[in-house]
Amino acid sequence: MYSAFIQVFKLNSLRSIAVIYALKQIFCVHGIPCKITTYCGSQFTSADVEEYGIQNRTVSPHHQSANAKAELSVQIVKKLWSMCEDKYLVIIDYITTPLENIKASPAQLLMGRRPRNLLLAVKELYERKTIINKEKFCKQCDRKAWTLEPLENHTPVRLQPTSRSKVCTPARIKGKLGSRPYAVTSEDGTFRRNRRQIIRSTWQAN
Repeated sequence: MYSAFIQVFKLNSLRSIAVIYALKQIFCVHGIPCKITTYCGSQFTSADVEEYGIQNRTVSPHHQSANAKAELSVQIVKKLWSMCEDKYLVIIDYITTPLENIKASPAQLLMGRRPRNLLLAVKELYERKTIINKEKFCKQCDRKAWTLEPLENHTPVRLQPTSRSKVCTPARIKGKLGSRPYAVTSEDGTFRRNRRQIIRSTWQAN
């Protein structure tokens, strides 16, 4: 897996107006996406986002691997910013440096060319070239994926521990919310969890 972030914004507020303003700046450069992936934040369900015709794909809270590319990007940005004073120059250098596994930079994968940075490079590197076959690359990534058995309603299960809880919580399946998310009910209420966070159990309710 690789991280292919192109634009980065540091937000001092998570209010809807701040998040939407940052998103609109990205849309002005790269166009309006058909779909975004979020952690069910209310900022992404506002009227401003809906009027752009964007489908909001939500993933289960506390399940970072469901949106692994974004999580990896955040980790890389934090590490880069902690090392350099010029936060924007270090991002430019990163996104224009070829990745070892595919011999192309994140910017190349998006633009079909290598944008210029301040690192030494021969002129030929900036010529427009055909980048890797996207479908072939996706098939290689899918080889490591596996499918878990579906769970029926009322099936007794246990929920994997989260950052707030250190024990597996007994629960029951309430319903399916999509291809992977489920609604589960426990003594603490009803929650949304990814299938990988749910373990089939022999626990029986009273």
